[in-house]
Formats: sequence, structure tokens, C-alpha cells
Amino acid sequence: MAILTVIALLIHLLVDAFALGEGWGTDQWTNLLSAFIIGITVIVVAVPEGLPLAVTIALAFSINKMRKENNLVRHLHACESMGCANNICSDKTGTITENKMHVAKLFMDKEIIEKPDFGGDKLHADIKGLICDNACINSTALVDHSAKKVEGQTVEQATANEFIGDRTECALLLMAEDMGRDFHHLRQQSTVVHSFPFDSSAKMMTTMVKDMNPPEENRYRVYVKGAPDIVLDKCDRILRAD
Repeated sequence: MAILTVIALLIHLLVDAFALGEGWGTDQWTNLLSAFIIGITVIVVAVPEGLPLAVTIALAFSINKMRKENNLVRHLHACESMGCANNICSDKTGTITENKMHVAKLFMDKEIIEKPDFGGDKLHADIKGLICDNACINSTALVDHSAKKVEGQTVEQATANEFIGDRTECALLLMAEDMGRDFHHLRQQSTVVHSFPFDSSAKMMTTMVKDMNPPEENRYRVYVKGAPDIVLDKCDRILRAD
């Protein structure tokens, strides 16, 4: 553009000087110098102004090329470093998976119960009730079942429950449902007195509720869940079926 501008000014200058018969003099030399100065000015102004746009376009082309290699980059500035990466190490949960966990095994009363048997008779009813109360009441997560199977849906679409909140808590809610408990109903029945949310230093979550069984006694029950090493240190007995 700078070269074209100088050429256009020179043609205009030559036409005025020779075709129109004005001749060549001091003014023409001054105009010739001004034409070169204008060309240099165009370069000086255009390069800094166009450089950010040129970088953005180059990065956008790079991202598109990396996308074809299955290397997805969300931010433009990240493709400079990602383009030079040979190996990418990432936490698989939530990155290359659905981030929807499920309880596979439960250790209770000196037995390991597999997932299909959660609703069976291997667990004592009272113990099963306490486990479900802890999982449902001592939690802030939700599992939305609005994606239940309807006509025309595939099995994958029907089982796509939406997890809201901590994924581990959502897995415990699904475990309680496998045991035949409805966490919405349990939460409505319980009266929460105080709740201590999960803290990274304490490594556990605690919820205190009013014990309604029997209702005439002024008793409270505390539900705790968290890291095994922290919770077990605070225990002095183990609940069994007997």
C-alpha cells in the first residue's frame, strides 16, 4: 500500500509537471520528497496497527490446524505453547469422561456388597437407613431425573441424569436410590439444626439434625462423612447388625 501510494503521487506529480506544462522546479522536488515521506508514514502507521490483527489471524489459523489433529484449544494465546507440546498429562475425570461417578462397592458389617445387591437383604434395614440418611441429608448435591426415558429416546439419552454439585455426593445419592430411598423425601422429613460444609483442612462434612425417632425426646443426630483417616480417628465403636 505504501508503494502504491508513492507511485500514485509520482504519476500525479509527473502529469502536473510535463503533461500540463508546469515544468520542473523547486516545488516539484519538494512534492517528490513529500511523496516518499507519505509512503514511509504509511508503513510506520500500518505495521503497529496491523500487527495485533495479524497475530490474531495467525493464531486462529493455528488453532484450526491443531483442531484437525484433535488438539482442541479454547484460548488463542494458549496455542503458542500447546503447539509445542509433545505430551499432555491431564486428570481423566471430567476431562475425557462424563464426570459422573457411581458407587461400585460398599463395605459394611464386615462384608463387601456389590452394586447390584444394594437393594437386597445383605444389609440390615437399620444400617441401610443410616447410610441413606447420611448420604442424602449430609449433602448439598442434587440429581436431576428429568431426562427419564420417554418415547423416541435411546437408552443413553434416558440415563443421562444431570448431576448438580459435588460428583462424589451425587454418586452417594444414586447409591441411596439403589437402596430404595428418595433423597428429596428424606430431606423434607429431616430438620437440619446446623451444617458444617466440607472444608479442605477438616476433610469432612458434618450435618446436625433433630432426631424424630422417638419424637418426644429432645435428641439430635450428627451425620459425618469425609476422608477415612480423619473420620475413623474420631470413632470409638463400629455399628453392626447385632
